[in-house]
Amino acid sequence: MSFEMKPEIKVVLEKIRFVDRYKKLSENFRGNPNDLNDRLEDYDIEKVNEIFKRLGYVSTFDKKEKFFKVGVIDNSPNYMIWFNIILEYGMTEFIWVVYHNDEVRLGSPWSVYSRLLINP
Repeated sequence: MSFEMKPEIKVVLEKIRFVDRYKKLSENFRGNPNDLNDRLEDYDIEKVNEIFKRLGYVSTFDKKEKFFKVGVIDNSPNYMIWFNIILEYGMTEFIWVVYHNDEVRLGSPWSVYSRLLINP
């Protein structure tokens, strides 16, 4: 099954230099995969929510799907934007969710968008 990026999404991601920013974040926060002490294996949900709060974001934890829903923006009648953040297996995965006029426009992990922009 192939996944195609909507042309208007591609234009926006290219305009904000998404791939460059994604690579920089990945390089800056890449740990040593062989160092088990460098992994966040267990975390306290309340402590993570407190960190998001200190950073200025509202967050909730979805116990069923095991992700944090962070930063709902509902000040626009046409858009809702947030991140689902998964902390699992010592890794962090960002899933960007964007609804426009009640239609999902984005809803995949950042790694998917970077791959589609690098190798369409």
